[in-house]
Amino acid sequence: RREGGKTLGQQTVFAVLVTLTDYFCDSGYLSTNPLTVLALAFERVATMAISDANKGLMLQFGELVDTLVSSLLLDSPRRGEAGADAVQEASAGLLASLALFGPGAEALRAHDGVMRALRLLQDGVSSTEGSRQSAVQALFQLEERKQVQVQVQASSGVSAKHVMMSCNWDHQPVIKRIHAALVQR
Repeated sequence: RREGGKTLGQQTVFAVLVTLTDYFCDSGYLSTNPLTVLALAFERVATMAISDANKGLMLQFGELVDTLVSSLLLDSPRRGEAGADAVQEASAGLLASLALFGPGAEALRAHDGVMRALRLLQDGVSSTEGSRQSAVQALFQLEERKQVQVQVQASSGVSAKHVMMSCNWDHQPVIKRIHAALVQR
């Protein structure tokens, strides 16, 4: 199945991910490069992650989740550098993408630091609005929607429910009546 991204071999996937992890290895030659350069590496990984087949291969790379958590830059002295926001948003976006992929969600739930880091981003600790939104999306998937519903209830005092309705123009009057009936309940 063609998913909009290129399906790659394991060797190619690992080569791209090794480049990404070298940015966070103290002895790696890339660890001293500006974060703006790292943003380019994330573009490659994000393109690769479009395909579920590639996500499966990415998960076989042992350092992937550790690298994504590190690249959120939450406890990093590099957080104030130029390009840090872009790196954090890219990493949070990849975590959200992996959370939508069954085996990826399992791997993220099993990792000790992922949930803590996503909650910090959700709470706005050292994060941009884009990374915060990605964290909310990932947590929605990873916590199986329970936590999000509890937060909505706590903030509004009532249980909030949401219905998405889609129709063609010919059925709009019927949909408007259904909408009005739901709102009254």
